[in-house]
Amino acid sequence: VPLVATASEDLDIKVWNADTGYCARTFGDHINRLKDFAVSPQGLVASCGMDCMAYCYDPREGTKVAVLDGHDSIVSSVT
Repeated sequence: VPLVATASEDLDIKVWNADTGYCARTFGDHINRLKDFAVSPQGLVASCGMDCMAYCYDPREGTKVAVLDGHDSIVSSVT
């Protein structure tokens, strides 16, 4: 199933089924504005934001894979 990921000012990352347009997953761990997100070649989704946090998710399983909390300031990008 082809998936598409989006990020919004509502602080959520949503993963969509590209065939149906159905929202398959919502990840909402950030508590302040998102700055960036990226999808890895393996299909993992990483996000970062103004809450000084970065997260990594597996959208196919619907799980949080990692919490990256070592920054003391806004995390502005992920790759």
